[in-house]
Amino acid sequence: MTSYIKVENHSSLVRDISSNAIVNTNTDDYDQYMRNKQLAIQRMNKINEQDEQINNLKQDMAELKEMVTALLKNKED
Repeated sequence: MTSYIKVENHSSLVRDISSNAIVNTNTDDYDQYMRNKQLAIQRMNKINEQDEQINNLKQDMAELKEMVTALLKNKED
């Protein structure tokens, strides 16, 4: 079984004696971290999706510009 020693001046931190690691025993902090991480992932996914939509719009605009230019050129001829 793993033994812990309290970290001085930190009520929710303990040191694992076998690995010398600092462990946060406050599950509320962990839950908040996980929520924040999930929100960050969702924001990143939304940004990537919007970036893709912008690139598609740029491509569509370029195609429209080519079509209008070709139509105007044919009209002049």
